[in-house]
Amino acid sequence: YPSDLGGNPYKYIPYDTATVAEAFRDAGYDTAAIVSNVWLKASMGFDQGFEHYDEKSAISEFYADGDRVEWKTAADVTDAALAWLASERQAPFFLWLHYLDPHHPYDPPAQYRDLFSPATQEHGDFLAKLRGMTTGEQTRALTKIGTGETAIADSEFQAIIDQYDGEIAYTDAQIGRVIDRLAELGAATNTMIVITADHGEEFRDHGAWGHSHTLHRELIRVPLIIAPPGTAAARRVP
Repeated sequence: YPSDLGGNPYKYIPYDTATVAEAFRDAGYDTAAIVSNVWLKASMGFDQGFEHYDEKSAISEFYADGDRVEWKTAADVTDAALAWLASERQAPFFLWLHYLDPHHPYDPPAQYRDLFSPATQEHGDFLAKLRGMTTGEQTRALTKIGTGETAIADSEFQAIIDQYDGEIAYTDAQIGRVIDRLAELGAATNTMIVITADHGEEFRDHGAWGHSHTLHRELIRVPLIIAPPGTAAARRVP
């Protein structure tokens, strides 16, 4: 927990905190991180132990009205990762990639917007209106929808969920590009891949929307996928 580290998750990680990146670096690994969230900037201490810390994808554009933010995309993170992997090195490496796309605002690339149900196509105008809002406006609108203060059709709400699912599919494809490149480089047979998340997302499961407000299952039961090198049989832990 952040309290165990003596820091504030919205301020910084103390520099006397031992990190996994420092352990890999001290063991002779090349260490690199490419992050996409403003809360992970080096100034907050997350760069500890990383010899290469790319936060260009984490730069959010806050406009003068204070209500609009622009985030980099999963493709930006993967492009930077592929460029780093292309550099020559003799040492083993530890590479941390942070993807923000399965996250509000729900705006996957066009080809991922109607993958999951006809509701997305039926409510194109409704979704276009949401996408046209500033980040702050959309947050307030979705909060009212989540609590029931603003009533919308069930199919419209499903269309919102479809956009979140589209972001997951998009990010999955971008992670796949990294895995494919590892195979091309001959590194797949001796590289462990770990995929996890910091939180889930509520879609009116318990009368609200978003995250950071409860400890219900939809927010805290996140994926943890560990793929060791080789061909060990997969198994699922309940």
